[in-house]
Amino acid sequence: MNRISKKLFKVIIYIIPIFIAFLAIFLGFYLKNTFNGISEAQFEEDSANYEKIIQNKFKDYEALIDTIQAALAVQPTLNRKTFNDYFDLLTLSEQYPGISAFAYFEQVDVNNKSEFEDFINADTSYVYNTEEPQNFKIKPINDQSSLGDKNGTMYIISYLHPFEGRGAALGLDLSTEKLRKEAIEKTILTGKPAVSQVVTFTPSQALGFHLITKIDEKEGQERIGFITAGFKVEEFFNKIIENLPSRAGLYLEIKDPTGETLFSNLDGDLNSDSLVTKTNTIRFGGSDWTMISYADKNYSLDQTIIYTPLIASGFGIVMSVLSSFIIYLLFATTARANRIASIATRDLRITEKQYNDILNNTSSLIYLKDLEGNYLFVNNSFLDKLNLKYKKLLGRRTIDLFDEDIAKEILNNENKVIESVSEIKVEEKLPTKESGTVTYTSTKFPLLDNDGKLYGIASISTNIEDRKRFEEELTKRNIELEKLNKLMLNRELKMAELKKEIEKLSQISKVNKNSTSRSKLNTKL
Repeated sequence: MNRISKKLFKVIIYIIPIFIAFLAIFLGFYLKNTFNGISEAQFEEDSANYEKIIQNKFKDYEALIDTIQAALAVQPTLNRKTFNDYFDLLTLSEQYPGISAFAYFEQVDVNNKSEFEDFINADTSYVYNTEEPQNFKIKPINDQSSLGDKNGTMYIISYLHPFEGRGAALGLDLSTEKLRKEAIEKTILTGKPAVSQVVTFTPSQALGFHLITKIDEKEGQERIGFITAGFKVEEFFNKIIENLPSRAGLYLEIKDPTGETLFSNLDGDLNSDSLVTKTNTIRFGGSDWTMISYADKNYSLDQTIIYTPLIASGFGIVMSVLSSFIIYLLFATTARANRIASIATRDLRITEKQYNDILNNTSSLIYLKDLEGNYLFVNNSFLDKLNLKYKKLLGRRTIDLFDEDIAKEILNNENKVIESVSEIKVEEKLPTKESGTVTYTSTKFPLLDNDGKLYGIASISTNIEDRKRFEEELTKRNIELEKLNKLMLNRELKMAELKKEIEKLSQISKVNKNSTSRSKLNTKL
């Protein structure tokens, strides 16, 4: 690996922790946005579902008031008894909770309070309790009903269900109740139910409102009749909310057409500014009511899921720090290993050079082979003496380099080493470029790896041609010496025999001489 590659590799390695941290943070943001999207979609769905349920509930109440007015419109005779009996049979309080009372009232054209009282006293059917004196006196319904203060159209409540203790007819001066007057005018104009302002009901002193609709007129009818349903705000909305599907963490706020908050189930500890909101418009009684849904940003999410982005980011950062530490240790260890390897390589190169110097400067022929006969190493003497080139050895076999007889002898000796896995010493004939075929004494031994497994053979061959010649000359001289020795020995033997003959002849001569002397003596004698 060159220097540029090393630097590039180091840059990539150091970028990895940063990339992991970035990826973890990105994953955290992605999961957060994904979960927020899921939460928002669920919030939108549940809010729309609530809006639909409440809108349908409002429509049910409008349909109820329409059904009642249609039923009363066809009554041949409508009086207090038939009115109350009709509602007693319906048991509407269970099906339509929140309605405090139903009332039937008619429009009476009078100019002042006195005329209104005279009208009531002229027709006792308008008085609830006939046992009371017939002299009827106006009593305001509440502080907002100041009857007779101004001139205007009076409305009489003819029948009321439930009775709630009222003992006589009650009058309303619409000149002082603008919003209720607007509701009546709207239902006259549209023929559909209209909702009034929110007021304080008596005698309960609870906030409430009226849903008013005009009864269809009969032929020959002199006065216009109306049906009104009174709703207690708290009871009405509590019952509606109770019937909604349970959604933990979803809060509602409902406002009337004037923007006044009539219902809210927001916890006191919650800050609406920190919540996600959705505003829906609900039609009720011909007016727009406002439903505001509130929810936490993690609405509908499990607590474990909420912390998943944070956990993912934290885990990624931890992994980034850990990987940085590991990379630091890796580089520190690698640097130390490189230093050790550099020293070892330097020493190895020195040692290798020393070995090469020794091997290449010896006159012995040295080679290493693998088990397939490929040369792993040859020294310079091997190449020089045998007149070979290193490139010629690549992919070549022994039989390709030497004569068949010489190659077979070499291979046979190598096979002995492979089979016995032991050292052998043999004499081999090798062709040299200067002296022809020369005798070498070769020491061949197996090469074993760290596991003791044979992977090749080595051979060290030493030129013994001079020694062989000396030995041959010595042998020749010994033979000649032996011949000379034999010759000398034969000569000595012959000399000994000759000496013996001489001695024998000498003795014979002496005897003969003595005999002659005695003969001469005897002759003389």
